[in-house]
Amino acid sequence: MARPDKRCVLVIVRVLFRHPIHYNEDAANKESPFHRSCAQNASVWKLYMDVAKSFDKYWADVFNNDLDSLLIFAGLFSAILSAFLIEIRKGLQEDLQNVTNTLLTALVQKQNVDNSQLPSTSMFVPSLPTRWINGLWFTSLIFSLVSALGASVAKGWVTQFSTLSGSSWDDASIHCRRLRGIQRWHLGLIIRALPVLLHIAFFLFGSGLVILL
Repeated sequence: MARPDKRCVLVIVRVLFRHPIHYNEDAANKESPFHRSCAQNASVWKLYMDVAKSFDKYWADVFNNDLDSLLIFAGLFSAILSAFLIEIRKGLQEDLQNVTNTLLTALVQKQNVDNSQLPSTSMFVPSLPTRWINGLWFTSLIFSLVSALGASVAKGWVTQFSTLSGSSWDDASIHCRRLRGIQRWHLGLIIRALPVLLHIAFFLFGSGLVILL
């Protein structure tokens, strides 16, 4: 008898888990070919897990490579952006040193001229370009951190999914449930969307840099 194709076994087993066939646990059914083929330790589950591991390893390697590159770039970009933000954020606050120098100069002038008055202090308002740059760069940092957080969470999901081992019915059932969960939550789409967030962050940073220059 020819050995069944592994891809066919993979599809058939997943269909069985999605639409289980109910049968009675009497002696006749226990001796039936179907019952023996789908027993807890039947060879079909080992074959299913062998095929599933090969597919899982391939996709896990692809996703892990993409996520590792994304995490490295997001970390470096966030560090550089934070250094820029530390400097540009000073423009949102009034320079106390300049205020002190102005008041000291006014006091000296008042001593020389009796009728002179101290200059009135007005409320400090940051310039419009400074506010735009800070807004763009802080938004860029948020997008970068969100992409890094999403990449780390997705990497944990991929690692947990790809480390499943065993060859029994329970292991195959757990694998199918995890696979359906990944499909339900569109993990592949989320991983492909994470670089888009980083691209938006880079675009916002570039826009702020153009305004600064």
